[in-house]
Amino acid sequence: MGYDLYNLSGKGAYFRFSGHGWIWTLEIARANGWKPAGTKPPDAGVTTFLEYDPSALWDPEDYFSNGGQRVTARDAKALAAAIEQALDDAKKRVSKNKARSKSMPRSKIKMKFTSEEAKGLCKFVAFCRKGSFYIG
Repeated sequence: MGYDLYNLSGKGAYFRFSGHGWIWTLEIARANGWKPAGTKPPDAGVTTFLEYDPSALWDPEDYFSNGGQRVTARDAKALAAAIEQALDDAKKRVSKNKARSKSMPRSKIKMKFTSEEAKGLCKFVAFCRKGSFYIG
């Protein structure tokens, strides 16, 4: 199972996560100060492409069901800020380690994120900066 994230503000933004990748990203954000504001039910018209059952009880703490729940623009921006903090902290740790260990081979310096993970997180930060999005 994966997560398809849609920004419908006319900016045409789309982002895809594996199931594990979405959970991992939210855990990183929480560890760096993100406090989930809670999701909202999808707006009218969104249900045409997302599987949302309007008769189901809504759980605002649900970021994981692919139910078309909406993440508000404020929450998306807070999520982006927390992930940026994690990336910045990782860069600082790497710089500090490099300064301490000039004689240590580069391969021995541990990074918090692989370069591929960091690129993906940077792209997700840009996606979040575009505003509110739906989880499908």
